Amino acid sequence: MSGHSHSHEDAGHSHGHSHGGQECSGHDREPPSEEELAANRAEKAAFDKTLKSFYYYEAHSSSANNRRRKDFLSLSKTHQDILANLGYRDKLRKVDEAIVINGNFLREIADTTGKGIFPEDDDDDEEEEEEEEEKAVVVDDEKDKPHPFDVCEGDDGEDDEDLDAYYEDLDTSDPNPPHAGHSHDHDSHDHSHAHSHDAPASPPASDNIFKSKSKAAFNAGPKPSDFDMDKLRSTLKQFVRDWSAEGKPERDSAYVPLIAALNEHYKDVPLEEKRALKVLTPGAGLGRLAYDIALEGYSSQGNEFSYYMLLSSFFMLNRTTSLESYTIHPYIHSFSNQTSTEHMLRAVKIPDVNPAGLPKGSNFSLVAGDFLDVYGDEDEDEEWDAVITCFFIDTAKNIIDYLNVIYQVLKEGGVWINLGPLLWHFENNSTNDPSVELSLDEVKALCAEIGFVIKEEKTIPTTYTGSGGMLKYEYQTSFWTATKF
Repeated sequence: MSGHSHSHEDAGHSHGHSHGGQECSGHDREPPSEEELAANRAEKAAFDKTLKSFYYYEAHSSSANNRRRKDFLSLSKTHQDILANLGYRDKLRKVDEAIVINGNFLREIADTTGKGIFPEDDDDDEEEEEEEEEKAVVVDDEKDKPHPFDVCEGDDGEDDEDLDAYYEDLDTSDPNPPHAGHSHDHDSHDHSHAHSHDAPASPPASDNIFKSKSKAAFNAGPKPSDFDMDKLRSTLKQFVRDWSAEGKPERDSAYVPLIAALNEHYKDVPLEEKRALKVLTPGAGLGRLAYDIALEGYSSQGNEFSYYMLLSSFFMLNRTTSLESYTIHPYIHSFSNQTSTEHMLRAVKIPDVNPAGLPKGSNFSLVAGDFLDVYGDEDEDEEWDAVITCFFIDTAKNIIDYLNVIYQVLKEGGVWINLGPLLWHFENNSTNDPSVELSLDEVKALCAEIGFVIKEEKTIPTTYTGSGGMLKYEYQTSFWTATKF
């Protein structure tokens, strides 16, 4: 995924987008190479699979709850009566209702963001889709298809209408898409406009825009795996961390120290001059940290690679304009280590702030793409006054590459502020990706070797998308500020 950005200027959601450093002028680009076409097809397939998981959520989660119901019915009548008196059957019913509420929310993200984030501006789409239907596979040979977040400036949302031709082909009307041998897993602990969703009712099929001719093409593609669905469940928890009042204590333990250190480093810069200071936040997730940095007056840019995060952050930052517009139930997917049914079923309102409420003159943007690919380009050398990393550096396959790029993009005297653990994401991976795993003392020695001077250093205990149940993961995160000299 190459770098594509959307920006939020002057507190409105107008978009200034770029594609490969060129003006977005439709068909004036050079024809892509075969390698680029292959990469685009792979990217498109990955995007479609992610988008499909948003639509499959309800059926997948209902299947897990139906497994519980089947187990309940397999018990003796005596044991069924005991559990029914404890409220177990009623709990299963309430989980069903919560799944529908979550499903409505996730479908709305896919319906609105799925169309806006991956615009189609070529008239060859209809012919391509006919070929897809015949082949019953998802392919995309379109040469001039922009990437995520690549929308021409001044479109003012018209791109949404232009996308109907492609996205109406996605089949989401079937409440029970095929699932072979679904197994119910416990949620893993990984890093991984005014609408009310309080009523557990699905929209009628006639209202579904995804009901056109190419159902076979969409359904024939790879089905979301349990791992894909686990990432989606983690995304629901990420909404709590970044955009709810319930997530504020967790944000306060991680984001507040980072922003405080940034303000301390630039304490002598007047507020009116802060906008000239460029702050980069790789691994931005759903964008709240980068958003809060923009609220402090800095020119803030987040970077994210995960389509789950990109779809969700795009929806929150560009399609949400009021407080507590949505209700989700992020903790219903595992019955383990729950202190009470009420605690497990609790509703969370999002967002806790108005994402459209940035002050006039704010400069805030998100860039989609791999951190090394986007910022490893020499055009980014010494472009940034600060880099803020939160739960990020351990996502590296090779930490040396990450630190080299952070060093290169910083201006002389620029500051890198880090907070996070060292839960190396590619350790013991099954994908044959290389992985270099260092201890904390080795990482600090590497920082010095590259040219950073660590000034402030401490340990900060914090959680990451914690549910507050009987099992709690608390990281003793390493915090530091490092200056480039």
